[in-house]
Amino acid sequence: MTVPHNHAADVDAVEAEKVKATMRDRVRDVRARPGQVLAAGIAGVAPEVRVKLGRVDTIRRTLRKYV
Repeated sequence: MTVPHNHAADVDAVEAEKVKATMRDRVRDVRARPGQVLAAGIAGVAPEVRVKLGRVDTIRRTLRKYV
């Protein structure tokens, strides 16, 4: 038995996850510093998406795990 969705997708949350994935890939592949990747990652993002990203210190800590 399947139940259909009864709400619209949260576009800002989806975009926030894409930004986080891009930052993780950049830290892992390019070996860039987490602080620089974080600053560049949130620089061009809409304010609504920044809210969905979460706390900056949490993102920075997550990025450090991939170094």
